[in-house]
Amino acid sequence: MSRFSKTLLASALTLVAGGANASAFQLAEVSTSGLGMAYAGNAAVADNASVIATNPALMTRFQGAEMSVGGILVDTDLH
Repeated sequence: MSRFSKTLLASALTLVAGGANASAFQLAEVSTSGLGMAYAGNAAVADNASVIATNPALMTRFQGAEMSVGGILVDTDLH
């Protein structure tokens, strides 16, 4: 295989791989309560301690120590 062919093949694979990046799967769980509201207004409402992941200034709104615990289960069904 010539050097030109290798370069052409590597360039083609690089361009094709960009499309695979667009179809990636992302789990954006900052908080389970925020996930239930689709994160609408989550950065402005200090209703639980998980808001400090998106807006650390909201820590000043808490009167005492806060803790937020949640869980996410991804149940896949592959055949």
